[in-house]
This record gives sequence, C-alpha cells and structure tokens, in this order.
Amino acid sequence: MNKTWCHYTILFFALIGVGCSDSSKENYPNVGMTESDVEELRAAFQGLDAAMTKAAPKMFSQLNPGASDEEILVLRSALGGEINQPLEEWFSWHNGAESYGVSLLPLGYPLSIEQALSKLEESRDLPFNSKLRRNSLKILDDFSGDGYFVDLRSQSPWVFYNMIEDSGGPIYAHTLTEMVSFIASCFEENVFFEDAQGNFDYDEEAYYKLDEKFSRKATRL
Repeated sequence: MNKTWCHYTILFFALIGVGCSDSSKENYPNVGMTESDVEELRAAFQGLDAAMTKAAPKMFSQLNPGASDEEILVLRSALGGEINQPLEEWFSWHNGAESYGVSLLPLGYPLSIEQALSKLEESRDLPFNSKLRRNSLKILDDFSGDGYFVDLRSQSPWVFYNMIEDSGGPIYAHTLTEMVSFIASCFEENVFFEDAQGNFDYDEEAYYKLDEKFSRKATRL
C-alpha cells in the first residue's frame, strides 16, 4: 500500500471520529494539566534537550520533530476523542526517533504516535496482559515487548515500567515530569551518553545508584 495514501486514510478516519476507537473499548478520561504543571513539564523538556545536546549531540539530532496538529488529532481519536494533555505534550516535544540507536533510558526507545498506537492495539489482543497494560500507552520501548507506559485511565500522567511476566505484581510509577527530569539528570551527570557511532550508552553502575534513589519516590498504582 502506498505510504502517503495510507497516512491520509488514517488521518481521514481520525478527523471524522472513526479510526481506532470503538464502543467495545474502554472510555478514557479527559486529562488536563494546570498552567503551572504545563510550565514545569516544558521546562523539564528544555532541560533534557540541553543535556542531550551536550552529552549526546548525534543522538539528539536523530529525535524526530514534535507531532503535527494532524498527528495529535489521530492520537485523540484513538483515545475516544478525549484530550490527554500530558501525552500530547510528550509527543509535541519529539514524536519518536529516526534511529533505533536512540534511547532516553536503558532499553527506552522513544515511540512515535503511530508506533505507540500500533502497540496499544497489539496489547489489547493479548489475553495474558493485565487490564492496566491493555489500557496504557507505551511511550518508550525495550524491543522485547516491554517498556515504559502511561496509564490512560488515570487523571494523573503516571508513567511506569512493566514486563509481561510481572503483570500480576505491584506497579510503581512516577509523573511524566518526574521521569523527564530524571532522564535529564542522567545526561547532565554523563551517566547517559552516546558511543562513537552516536548510539545510546550508559554507565551501568552509576545509573543503578541514581535509579535506586529515584525509585524510592515512586507511587504505587
């Protein structure tokens, strides 16, 4: 199928309110943010941009531009026409990456809206996935079926890491702003960097020390 034709077909159905959502799927809430919360998240994005520019300039250059208005409409349609402002802010920052060598966390490749929605559909078709996972949008992928998700049913932009085999255990999460700020600090302290080819690399020992402290601030869902 012609890629351009396919793109505009998806956009057409998104604009008329058909597309990815249907009556058999769970209704998701409209998730907004206060003005101060938006400012805080955008400041965290700016901090991450600055940190990556210094520590991983080639990798940073391979992040895609932010999502277009049309792509945001596709996201809204997939969520039943509701606005999820934290997710829209996330994808408006950078809508995925052009290289699989880009990661924002160890095994954390940033997905585009198109990729994330595709994985959401795949997740719904897997009966062994938990209800939480089937109703969460993956934003960072580890290429093995697991990754970092945003809970679509929550009024708070909770981000959590989940492995399929751990789907029955407790889930611990952070806000999107907390996660972005943590990633920025890892690049600022050169715990995250890029190798000679411009691919993600990191100091494993230093990372796990920082991650241990970060994990103590998590909220149990």
